[in-house]
Amino acid sequence: MRCPYCQTDISGTAGRCDACGNLVGARRCPACAFANPVAFRFCGQCGASASGIASPVGTEAQNVSAERMSRSAERRQVTVLFSDMVGWTQLARGLDPEDLGAVLRSYQAACTEVVARYRGYTAQYLGDGVLAYFGYPDAHEDDAERAVRAGLSIVEAIPRLNLHRGVRLAVRIGIATGLVLAGDRAAGGNAS
Repeated sequence: MRCPYCQTDISGTAGRCDACGNLVGARRCPACAFANPVAFRFCGQCGASASGIASPVGTEAQNVSAERMSRSAERRQVTVLFSDMVGWTQLARGLDPEDLGAVLRSYQAACTEVVARYRGYTAQYLGDGVLAYFGYPDAHEDDAERAVRAGLSIVEAIPRLNLHRGVRLAVRIGIATGLVLAGDRAAGGNAS
């Protein structure tokens, strides 16, 4: 099978081309030209109804402008989840540094497991904060809902962590959704 975008030989049926990263076996949205998996009922980028999404890509891929194909950054609807511990400063003052590190690692592991369960991407640890993306690098039509469910699961999971010395944790969750420019913004640079 050949990628309809870059003509590279690829193995498998549907998925991403290893050479150019475009979805193979996808449908192009007529409004924004985003390549959507066939199962999507709405465009994963602009939200257009699937009734307006074209049939699986093939020869129309050659009609996509050279400018659009040369850019590797793309507009995406992304939901960002941020979780941080309540009372972290007080906890840090009262625990030995090694114990504090163990608490932090347990918290981060629990958050990362929950984010992965909802098919999100843990992007960064920022002190006692965990930053996760839903909709990047992989998009799903229900990314905002996945982020909310992940946030609720984190709120439930963190107090149940089996920590020493009677340490009880609580978290705050912030969630925001919006359009972003995701991917490589400049040659050699990866922005996420």
